[in-house]
Amino acid sequence: MANNERFGDDEDWNNSHWTSDASQREEDEYHDALASAAALVGENVLDSPSRTCRVFPLSNNPSLNAPDLNESRPVPPRVIPPPLTPENANALSVGIMAQGFAWVRKQREGRKRMYLRNQAERQLQILKEAQRESQKTDNNSVFSNILYSFSQKSESDRKSTCDEEEDEDENRQKLSISGDGVTVELSLQADRADLDAEFIPPVRVEPEDDLESNPYILSSVQMQQIAVHVLPRSIAYCRWKRLYSLARDGDDFDMCLRYIKDDSKTLLIVRTTKGDVFGGYADATWEPHGHGGTNFFGGSTACLFKVVDGNIRPYKWTGANRYVQLCDTSHKRIAFGGGGEDGAFGLCLQEDFQVGSTGHCATFDNEPLCEDGNFYIVDLEVFGFLVGQF
Repeated sequence: MANNERFGDDEDWNNSHWTSDASQREEDEYHDALASAAALVGENVLDSPSRTCRVFPLSNNPSLNAPDLNESRPVPPRVIPPPLTPENANALSVGIMAQGFAWVRKQREGRKRMYLRNQAERQLQILKEAQRESQKTDNNSVFSNILYSFSQKSESDRKSTCDEEEDEDENRQKLSISGDGVTVELSLQADRADLDAEFIPPVRVEPEDDLESNPYILSSVQMQQIAVHVLPRSIAYCRWKRLYSLARDGDDFDMCLRYIKDDSKTLLIVRTTKGDVFGGYADATWEPHGHGGTNFFGGSTACLFKVVDGNIRPYKWTGANRYVQLCDTSHKRIAFGGGGEDGAFGLCLQEDFQVGSTGHCATFDNEPLCEDGNFYIVDLEVFGFLVGQF
């Protein structure tokens, strides 16, 4: 396929080059015709039916025309065309131009034939290379052995080992023959998230002096689950830093925005009076967009989550709309998600982080993050990420 694409690019370039330079080539050919016509003056004079030529000896001295003793033949005479007159000028110019343009047409057709021959040879080379690659694939020992062993197994053998194959189904290759090829299906033994969890180191949080009096809302296990299931891989390895805490810094909306305004990636966590814990990850700075902060913003890595039986359940961006984040300073409100049938936000916090609401939204296709939909906030915190520090 790569060879075909490369051949296609070369052919397109050659075709465009041939077309774009047509006018320049015709002008060059015209000058070539004039030059060749000038070179063909003598030939046209000799070939013209309306002209006669006179043959003059090389010298008026007859002795110079005698045969040389050392030569087997005499020196040929010199042919001199008659002088140009008004009567034969037109015929001479017509003959010269006709000869010149005939030569130009011959050269042009020759170049075209050369171009087509080169293209045909290149296409033939590509086909030969593709055939060699196909033969290599057909002769691959691994697939040949798999196909051979599968085809050689009799029906009775397959029936006798049916139960054993079902037990090993998750760890073996499933084969299906279609025409001359073989389809191989490989089953994965582990979930992608489980594999990612093995490579993401434990979450580390920037130390604080008053951590005992102001503990984190999430446990260390839940933080690790956030790093694996919620955060994008670009910051899953970074150290966390608590930028704002309602219990530590007070319930002031404007103050919270001042603390978090310089961080483009933040994690917001809420705990309600009923003990529900949920939140969202934002991949854009919390600041007003549009008049009064009425426009949504944010990117595709944003996410909502909630804690269910001690584990994190994420709700990723669906791509249904761009209603990701909202920062409405006139109503002291920040929100995630929108576009649901009931017009509800996925998560909305308002009134200086005293109350909030949650509902199904098309942005994240989430269920309400708490049972009642409306809740009172008992604690809230916002984390930032120290990029480049692990």
